[in-house]
Amino acid sequence: MTNPIKFSVFLLVAGLVAFASCEKPTPAPDPESQAILFADPANCFMVNEPGFYTFKTVKGKTTESVGDVAVAVVLWETFGTDTQPQVGDVISEAYYKDGQVYFKTPNVLKDGNALIAVKDAGNKILWSWHIWVCNGWDATATAQTYYNKHLGGTSFGAVMDRNLGATSIVPGDAETIGLMYQWGRKDPFLGNDGVSDHKAAASTLIWPDPVLKTKETGTIEFAIAHPTVIIYPGQYATESINGDWYYMAEDHVTDNTRWQEKKDLYDPCPAGWTLPRAHVSENDGLWYNTVLEDFFTMDYDASSKGLDFTKVFGDAKSIWYPYTGHYAWEDGRLHPIAPVVIWSSDISDDEFGWIFYVNINGEVNLATVIPYMEGSRAQAFPTRCVAVK
Repeated sequence: MTNPIKFSVFLLVAGLVAFASCEKPTPAPDPESQAILFADPANCFMVNEPGFYTFKTVKGKTTESVGDVAVAVVLWETFGTDTQPQVGDVISEAYYKDGQVYFKTPNVLKDGNALIAVKDAGNKILWSWHIWVCNGWDATATAQTYYNKHLGGTSFGAVMDRNLGATSIVPGDAETIGLMYQWGRKDPFLGNDGVSDHKAAASTLIWPDPVLKTKETGTIEFAIAHPTVIIYPGQYATESINGDWYYMAEDHVTDNTRWQEKKDLYDPCPAGWTLPRAHVSENDGLWYNTVLEDFFTMDYDASSKGLDFTKVFGDAKSIWYPYTGHYAWEDGRLHPIAPVVIWSSDISDDEFGWIFYVNINGEVNLATVIPYMEGSRAQAFPTRCVAVK
C-alpha cells in the first residue's frame, strides 16, 4: 500500500514544478537603459567620472541625423602628454545602436581626450564627436568671470578656466595646452606634448599626413569624412591669400558661417558653451573688452611657459594661458611653441580669423599682448569656451 504522506508530498512538489514551468522568465535588463544620456546635442561631451554614456547621432547642436550608421569606432585617444596611451585607456568601449552611440570609460578614469566616429556600411565617416575626460572637474563650478570695461567693469560672463581639451590648469603642465583646431572645423588635432616642446602629444593613432587644399579636399564634406587630416593651402596657393583651408576659386570669397556666435553645426565646444568673440566694436568681445587696449606688455612666467592674467581679465586665483605651438598654413605641420594664441569665432574684414595673440620676448622678459589679431584660418590653434548667454 502506498504511503499516503509520501504520495501527498509528491503531488505537491509536482504541482509546484508544473506551476513554475508555466511562468515566463524575467527578462534581463536592457544594458543600454543604464547609460547616462547627454541630452543636449553637441560636438563635444565632457566626462568627469567613470561610467557608461550615450548620445544621439545628430549633427552638432541640431536634430539632423548624420545618416545611415553601421558602426561606431574610437579613432584616437591621448593624455595630452608624451606618455603613450594604449587603446582603451581613455574610452574602453564604444558602439552604435538604434540611433545612439554608447561608450564606456575604464573603472579608473584617466584624464585625456578621444574622438569617436560613426561610419556607414562603406566605411565612410559620417560624423565624429570629441570626448573630453577630466576626472572630478566641473566646468561650470570652476568657470571664471572676466571684466567687461566697456560696460563699466561689469561681468563679461563665464569663461572656462582652461583651453578646450586641457585637463590641468597647473602652470607648466603639458596638460594645460589642450587641443588645436583649424578655424571652422569641429574636430580637434593634438596639441604639443609639453610647454617647451614642438612634438605632438602621444596618441593611439598614426596620424595621416596633411593634404594640400584643392577643390576636392577644401570642402566641408572632406573635412567631416577626414577628421584627422589637416587641410592646408600652401605658401604659394593663389586661391588662398586669406590662408583658409576652405576652397573657393576667387580670392577672399569664402564661407564665414562655419563658426558663428550662435552655437551650430561646427561649434567644437560642449553643450552650454560656445566660442569666444573678439570684435573690438562689440561689448561682448572677450579679450579687448577686458583691457580696452590694442596691445600692452607684461611680465611672463619663463619657467612655466605662459602668462597669468589675474587682475587683468578677472579676479580668479589664476587665469592661466600656456604657450602653444600651431599647425602652419604653409605645410599643415605642427610648429614649435613660442607665443600664446587662441581662436575666436570672429573674422576680420579681410576674411582672416581673429585671434588672441601674445608674443614672447625672452631677451627682455616681456610679453606683448594683442587682444585681437588676424590669423590664417588654415592654421590650427587652441580655443577657450565661454558660457552661452
